[in-house]
Amino acid sequence: MLRTSLDSPAVSLDLRIPGAFRYGDSLEAEVAKALKGELTVKEALDSAARKWEVITDELGRDKQLAIYRSSMGLSAEITEPKPPWREVIKH
Repeated sequence: MLRTSLDSPAVSLDLRIPGAFRYGDSLEAEVAKALKGELTVKEALDSAARKWEVITDELGRDKQLAIYRSSMGLSAEITEPKPPWREVIKH
């Protein structure tokens, strides 16, 4: 089963974009706060999402998206409309 999963063309083992460790570290920090009862799960995930937005803006949103798409074997150029979730998350 594991071999089948790893051999799948859709497998993604690591986030392969600049700043990947920053994204992971910020998520881990917020999840730890939720586990300690300092924040609710929603508060922790909302905070992590805001931090991810800041990281993405610092590194260049379009550049990050192009690198991510390329790492997934997709065209770096987006041919479909941009997703609306960007407007939902406030900094």
